[in-house]
Amino acid sequence: MKKAVALALSLALTPLPVFAAPSPAERVAGRTLDAISADGTSLLLRAPGQRLDDAGADLSALLGERLPEELHAILTPARGLAIRHAGQETPLGLPDDSYFAPLTARLSADGRVLAVSAGHGGALKALRVRVGEAPTQLVPDAQARYSGVSGVSDDGRVVAGWLLKDTHSLPKGFVWREGAGLTVLPVPLSLPRAISADGRVLAGTAYIGSPGQLRQASLIGQFAAEDPLGGNAAIADWALVGASDDGRRLAGFVKRADKKLWQGFLWDRDAGFIDTPTPPVFDVARGAPPQADVERAVLANYGLTDADRIGALRRQAWRWADGKAEVLQDQATLAGMSRDGQVFIVRTADGALLQMPGAAGQPLAFPGAQGALEVRAVSSDGRRIWLRDEAGASAMLDNGKAAPASRTAAFAQPAAFSADARTVAGIYLHDPAGVRPALRWQGDRVDARECRFGGASAGLVFLSADGGTLAASQPDGYCVFGGF
Repeated sequence: MKKAVALALSLALTPLPVFAAPSPAERVAGRTLDAISADGTSLLLRAPGQRLDDAGADLSALLGERLPEELHAILTPARGLAIRHAGQETPLGLPDDSYFAPLTARLSADGRVLAVSAGHGGALKALRVRVGEAPTQLVPDAQARYSGVSGVSDDGRVVAGWLLKDTHSLPKGFVWREGAGLTVLPVPLSLPRAISADGRVLAGTAYIGSPGQLRQASLIGQFAAEDPLGGNAAIADWALVGASDDGRRLAGFVKRADKKLWQGFLWDRDAGFIDTPTPPVFDVARGAPPQADVERAVLANYGLTDADRIGALRRQAWRWADGKAEVLQDQATLAGMSRDGQVFIVRTADGALLQMPGAAGQPLAFPGAQGALEVRAVSSDGRRIWLRDEAGASAMLDNGKAAPASRTAAFAQPAAFSADARTVAGIYLHDPAGVRPALRWQGDRVDARECRFGGASAGLVFLSADGGTLAASQPDGYCVFGGF
């Protein structure tokens, strides 16, 4: 409460900047914008207002359990999906009931090539589309039931992605090269996350274990994110013991703070905590029972066996270049890579961020940061890195040191970044007039642009690599602005 009051007072006492909001160079209703090319000449567009069908919703749930990075599992209807290049829209020609993964769709630097995960009827395929040509399926059906993309080189000739042979397999990484075709990466290079501009370097996370452990990891991640036991004063501590093989239910026990009792619980990823007639209860008034006895009782009570015990899924951040693999950090995941393929950021098992190369990695943080940090952007040369903490505060590190905060950052959350990470765009959060323009800034130089359809102001922002083109999107339309 004190923090909220302090923030409100600081905003009230700080003179709000007066922004003019010039008209957009292009304002289009009835289309939704999902991506912009690095040179700002091409846009990825689709029809608004569509709902995902049952096949797409079921697939999204399945991928969420089998792919540890949720951005691959977020699907949206692909009706009207098209590339707008040089003022001309070219439809992808997908069936009307198609869907795609908007958060991983990538355009080449000139916007003439699109790498996208798309499908219909419960299928998902990694596709490469050149403007004016039919989509190319990158992974044959005989090799994978599901496949998707992670990135594309600047020239559009190299695509990185993942594949699942079936619903019982661990994901594998792949690279596809124009003229050379598909190469499946060696085990355990499971999930590429980044590709260099020249297509020679890939980086990602290896998941080493069983499909069951992967499903468990997904379930545990959801449990941790929802934190259903957080803030309960009656609970001193808790532990997870097992998970159902279908990745739906978790069993564990809590240590009561108000009573000398330990009590089992069953949690479902959709329904939450499930009431059972006789949950396992352990009286610890005369001392704690052996941990192994407690775990066996919890498993048995909820119909689980030793085979359902929580297993340790091993993770490794990796780099793959010119056909050779290298482990960047054991027990870590990849959090980011510079576009030149020289600088890597990994997240360790305890949540810390490290910048590599380096003998032990350089820790990344900024003064006053609260909780875990998220990598928002890495400049193409790796020199500048944008981070955001759990409280929503953002900062740019320049050669590892926090840069002076821009005054504009008090009014807008950084959301889009130029290739050198100097120019930033976001939505004006604290606007008494309710206009909430899209802001673009570099240091204290600020540009405000208004994009409004109906009663809503801009919701998403995009920047070209040089920061010279700003785009703002809403569900029912988009605007494009030039001239910073």
